Amino acid sequence: MRNAIKISREANEVSKEKRKTKIVFMPYKAAMWDSLESVWRAAASDPDCEAYVVPIPYFERNPDFSFGERHYEIDLFPPDVPVINNEDFDLEQEKPDIIYIHNPYDQFNSATSVDPRYYSSELRLHTKLLMYVPYYATSGGMMEGQGYCNSYKNMDCIVIQAEYLRRFFSHEVPEWKIQALGSPKFDKVIRCCKNPPPIPEAWRSKMEGKKVYFYNTSIGGMLQNPEQLMGKMRYVFDTFKKHPEACLLWRPHPLLGGALKSIRQAMSDEYEKLRDEYRAEGWGIYDDTPDIEQTIALSDVYIGDSGTSVTSLFGIGGKPIFIFNNVIHSLPGAEDWRGELCNVNLNCDSWIVTANNNFYHSPNKDFHYKYYGHFSKYHSASYWGQVLEAGGKAFACPYNCTTMLELHDDGTAREIELEPFEGQSGVFAGAWAVDDRYIFLLPFHYPSLVRYDALTDEITYIKELSIGEQKISMQEFFAKPVGSQWHIGGSNVWRGHLIMTTPLSNVVMFLKADTLQVTTRLLPLKNGCVAVTVFKDELWFFPWYGNDVTRWEPLTGEMKTYDDLPEGFEIYNPVYGCEGNDRPFSSVAFLDERHVVLAPLQGNMFVLLDRETGVMEKFDIDLDCDLKHQPEYLFTGGVAAFDRQTEYGKVRLFYFKERRLYNLDFNKMEATETKIVFDPVDFKKQASGFTELSEWVRYGCEESAFNTLEDLLTDKINGDAFSRERDLAAYGEIAANIDGTSGEKIHAYAMHKLALKG
Repeated sequence: MRNAIKISREANEVSKEKRKTKIVFMPYKAAMWDSLESVWRAAASDPDCEAYVVPIPYFERNPDFSFGERHYEIDLFPPDVPVINNEDFDLEQEKPDIIYIHNPYDQFNSATSVDPRYYSSELRLHTKLLMYVPYYATSGGMMEGQGYCNSYKNMDCIVIQAEYLRRFFSHEVPEWKIQALGSPKFDKVIRCCKNPPPIPEAWRSKMEGKKVYFYNTSIGGMLQNPEQLMGKMRYVFDTFKKHPEACLLWRPHPLLGGALKSIRQAMSDEYEKLRDEYRAEGWGIYDDTPDIEQTIALSDVYIGDSGTSVTSLFGIGGKPIFIFNNVIHSLPGAEDWRGELCNVNLNCDSWIVTANNNFYHSPNKDFHYKYYGHFSKYHSASYWGQVLEAGGKAFACPYNCTTMLELHDDGTAREIELEPFEGQSGVFAGAWAVDDRYIFLLPFHYPSLVRYDALTDEITYIKELSIGEQKISMQEFFAKPVGSQWHIGGSNVWRGHLIMTTPLSNVVMFLKADTLQVTTRLLPLKNGCVAVTVFKDELWFFPWYGNDVTRWEPLTGEMKTYDDLPEGFEIYNPVYGCEGNDRPFSSVAFLDERHVVLAPLQGNMFVLLDRETGVMEKFDIDLDCDLKHQPEYLFTGGVAAFDRQTEYGKVRLFYFKERRLYNLDFNKMEATETKIVFDPVDFKKQASGFTELSEWVRYGCEESAFNTLEDLLTDKINGDAFSRERDLAAYGEIAANIDGTSGEKIHAYAMHKLALKG
């Protein structure tokens, strides 16, 4: 074990004339020391300070949340960092003036826990100033769980890398605690990239003369769907084996193995087997060194997940970032472009908006689309979800932004700015046009239901809903967090009203579009509601969980629930890769006055329902409903949905699995495909290449049917080539400074704050 420094009280006695400021840094993961290092260097070089580094132990969590294996990484810190064993540092006796930590979770992390002696509530008792510097950096956004941690109430300062991140914090966190002083992680990567370290001897033969691709696998990607991510890892390894001219350097998140063991025990052995195979074969590099910035300095290109702080480090370092789609495990087929372009909006045939914010228009409403325009600096993240028509105009409705667009015939657009939203992506959950005049934007994280009047240009924000004696925000009514997943209610339009349901209870809201008068009803919806279908004066409600489908006729009060699903009906959640009981159906189509067909969302079959007898049986439509196996480039979370229907026997169906549109004639039992056609020239516009992606990943290139891993390795990227200048300009927007002085600024602020405390 590395020799740790033991404090000698005699050797550290200071002059009574001028007592030095005692500062203690308490990291727990050596691999995360970079989040504190430049602050320590500034403090250690300050003649008025004594700076100590005291690593603290941590525990893995068992599946039952109890403490598992203990870890103490004091041996893994850089040789030039004089560490002190935590058992040799008595906090109660030392009473440091300032303590720095980089773990804000205390006892509330499901994967690990620092030793309880070092929870923030305990540290608070032994210092004048408790400083939290995040262990992560971000490319633009911030995880919801970071917006409020229980430890924040014990902090004197929460450091953020840039001012814009302030808006992601809960209102429960006082503004004065949050200080935009930069990121020490950026300091380290800037310093290392300017002065790269020597290549480790064990890596030299695999690196020299080759382009080095840094492969990052994150905890988020693994925990959401481990089977999917491990399939991605195999694809990446197999692809690089075919390209010996390239060097793959794989660096899993340092907590990945422990987190998988704690939370997804069944997959832990498979992951360890795959990891051990990669290491044993020896053709690539496995990086488990504690200093990520030195590895970044030796790497040329980032490949991997987007939701990780490592992307921002590569961006600040001026290096290419290639974002993986973990669903993709093979090269695209001839029809796989459909997954990028065929995002049909059943409420408006004239328009398609793609995920990279391109607009396509079919002026004849014949599904022959031509490129219309691009109205954002960003080329990813689905800033707009759909286009609706009202008052003789077309409006692009926001999904991940707060700007509506009025689309003009000359290919231009007028911006309609909404009240700013201080939060993350997932701003709105959808939109409806009512009475050919009003457009309603449904809240996801946005705090209001929004009504836009297409005739007067007036915007109205409906923030609250009264249910009996209780008032609830519209956002909380319509969107509910359940574990790590958000549940959104159902919605539709009926007789000049917007209908909205809660996802978890039985409340249904009717809002009169012109007067904004609200009425609510309590219906026997046992398992919440995910979707509503309207046909004539019938409303059909589909559950979030379970089998019960409810039909209600508001004008007569007639109501009936059906739940006797056919034998063999199963539900599968493709996002999480597991069997489930949520969101069985999306919509209903009407064959005649007696029979209806239910379209599956995550169910495995279409279902014919006799609404008089309640008998439900499988309905044969020649479409594959298996979500367990689906084309990678067309990956979807549901099977199909019916369009709004106006007459018995005929309806349109959009088949999500293949992005195809069908006209169904139940009287003739025929299905005719409506071809979705794009101008061949427009294909090239989907391939943005390296570009400004979103507010959350400022610059990079995304894996798709137009740009594959193979394209990256063979320098055949379609669209713009990598530009270091554009990269640095984009990532310069996410840092308070990119000159490598964040540590100095944080230290100076802490000393000033301490002086004010006296």
